[in-house]
Amino acid sequence: MARPGHFVGEAHNVEQRSSFGARNAPPTLVRNFRVVAYDGVGNRLSPVQVEMSGLNFTGMISEGDWVEVPGTPGDGSAMFPATVYNHTTRTLICSQSGNRLLHVISILWGLPFYGVAILMSLGFLVGFYYIIYAILFGK
Repeated sequence: MARPGHFVGEAHNVEQRSSFGARNAPPTLVRNFRVVAYDGVGNRLSPVQVEMSGLNFTGMISEGDWVEVPGTPGDGSAMFPATVYNHTTRTLICSQSGNRLLHVISILWGLPFYGVAILMSLGFLVGFYYIIYAILFGK
């Protein structure tokens, strides 16, 4: 029995793939499946395409699992939930996506430290060059 605002059905055509975006960004995992639901008298309803995406997933969905998806299916359009409950395994499947703003801030925060490390390396190389020059040419 589905909770209000959710629907329950059987998962079919379960697939998972990686989607690559920006060059330095980690790949996004995309999990697609179709949910076949039945009405109160057992008639099969039109399948609903469900797509979850994120950097990682908790839980699994297998072919034939009974799942509960938040929301109500529209007129043949796909649904993109962040969580799905698997009634067969009694687990909550969650897509985990990284906070992009936090990721950008952490990169920007690290830039000054990388700059200092590069300048220190260059200073070491220049100092090493002057020592070798002084040893070889006695100046």
